[in-house]
Amino acid sequence: MADVDVVVCFEGVEHIGEKDALRDALVRVAGTGTTVIFSVPNSRRYEEDNAFHLANFDREAVDRWAAQFATSAVVWEQWHAQGSLIGPEPGAGANAPSLLAPVPADARPPGWATHYLVLVNADDAAEQDATASMAWSVEPVNARWLEGLRRANRELWRSNARLADTDAHPRGTYSAAAASVIDRWKSRALAAEEQARAFQLGAENYEDVRHRRAVKIALSAAQAVRLFRDRVRA
Repeated sequence: MADVDVVVCFEGVEHIGEKDALRDALVRVAGTGTTVIFSVPNSRRYEEDNAFHLANFDREAVDRWAAQFATSAVVWEQWHAQGSLIGPEPGAGANAPSLLAPVPADARPPGWATHYLVLVNADDAAEQDATASMAWSVEPVNARWLEGLRRANRELWRSNARLADTDAHPRGTYSAAAASVIDRWKSRALAAEEQARAFQLGAENYEDVRHRRAVKIALSAAQAVRLFRDRVRA
């Protein structure tokens, strides 16, 4: 592939089952001098549940891939950010002002980027032209804090469920809420059991009625045969 200048694969590596073979192929392509750029989500760190992901990565896994290239590979981080702008209403036809704000290092904790990009044989000038500043005034979402909050809430629900099962009179607002949810599902389960029993009883009654009808039809048929036989004999 010496005649190919750049190979780009954005968020495709994690969908390939033969990831080692893919990595080796990218290493061979980069060995010819071709620029290779690929990105992967930080799915292992965030414990993503994606049925289409055949491989999961974190920073350590990305570094292991980058170390396989003969040419030094550069790893970039991708962060989701949000921001707001406070200012006067722009006039008609006014150009938007160029607002840039640096992203502080402490807002980007190691290992918690949402995606990683690996650049091999990339031009140094192109790398230097890239800037970490973003349009508007931004502050990255602290993904690690959100992940901790999600795990804490999950553990809270499990703890409340255990309290509701072991304490006949749950104490506290959250325990009462958990007990209410459990009671509601127990009521639904009991209602489903009652409905199942009703269906079973109905089925048994139907079979009983059908059996009696079959017996009645058979007796009627036998009586008709006897009457016909008596007429023939007469």
